[in-house]
Amino acid sequence: MYTAVAMQEEIRFETGETIIKEGTVDSRLYMLQGGVVEIRKGGLKVAEIDAVGTVFGEISAILVRPRTCSAVAKTDCKVLQIGKNIDEIIRGSPILTKMILAELAERLERTTFELAKARAKDLIFAVNQDGEGKRGE
Repeated sequence: MYTAVAMQEEIRFETGETIIKEGTVDSRLYMLQGGVVEIRKGGLKVAEIDAVGTVFGEISAILVRPRTCSAVAKTDCKVLQIGKNIDEIIRGSPILTKMILAELAERLERTTFELAKARAKDLIFAVNQDGEGKRGE
């Protein structure tokens, strides 16, 4: 699919195996081909990936920083490991680049929505703690 641009390898992971370890330095990206991957931050589950074609591991590749989360196979998984650096992917594969950008945009949209919900709950809690905004008082 992307052989002209990125060195690829299809890898299988058994349930419970670590695909990406938080804190490690690595520039590889992964694309889910089958199964379910759990994303963990400090050992706490923060997301789950089950859609075939989803790219993950891109933050470290783009920012050239240690991995921000771990990715663990929740079920037996098949992933495509993309081993070239992000600059080579951008230059050589506009389709893959667009997939990465779309995935990042969707995650940002979900995160923004979740942050807004959390802040709204905090605001309601603060108003109720102060006794303001309560009806009938």
